[in-house]
Amino acid sequence: MVGLIKRNFINLSISSFVFVYKKLVRSQLDYCNSVWTPYRKSAIETLEKVQKKATKILSKIIHLKYSDLLKICKLPTLHYWQVRGDMTTAVFIMFVSGYYTRQLIPEVGTKGCFPEKRNIGIPYCHFLLHDTMLRDDSFRTGTSDTPVCACGLERETAVHFLLYCNRFQENRNLLQDTVTEISDLSAWKKRLRLSEALLLAPMSDDVTSKEEKFIKEALFGFIAELSLLMN
Repeated sequence: MVGLIKRNFINLSISSFVFVYKKLVRSQLDYCNSVWTPYRKSAIETLEKVQKKATKILSKIIHLKYSDLLKICKLPTLHYWQVRGDMTTAVFIMFVSGYYTRQLIPEVGTKGCFPEKRNIGIPYCHFLLHDTMLRDDSFRTGTSDTPVCACGLERETAVHFLLYCNRFQENRNLLQDTVTEISDLSAWKKRLRLSEALLLAPMSDDVTSKEEKFIKEALFGFIAELSLLMN
């Protein structure tokens, strides 16, 4: 990826380099780094060489020391960034993500519908764990410059993405139609509201297992359609 930047960009300004580097290189190095981050000194130094090589693209200041280049670009070392990321992730899991997931899945062994296709199951799990690649989460980890959705309305959280983003309203209408149909056909004529808990929780007290299956099928179809639109 560093070679790609070097071949396609000439005389990058410092701000332009930092922008391209964060988008194409560091985002790759940051992905799931809490799982694979090296702990041996030799491995840490090998990984640091990636960023060191990238800073050499700045031909006008290439003569400076690596530490000085980082100061000018306002970039930390990768090791510092990953240690900081580990601490942030640990705090987030303890106080935010864990609490959020418990609201959706309050008991161990809770049964529910799960998609058969891997490309749908992975984003569904990310939604359940409150650990997506949406801008709000990416901004928290430093891989996005803004937490605001591309639609410009508000932060791109899971709730906003699933329920409110106007970019996907046409696709979301199918979800709403499914929920409305279930409400109309219910023997109790219950009025269901399209909500994050109704869509994501493996099982809701407000619907039967059969109704839950229909809702999840509509949700998985929604996720599949959006995956195609965003790729």
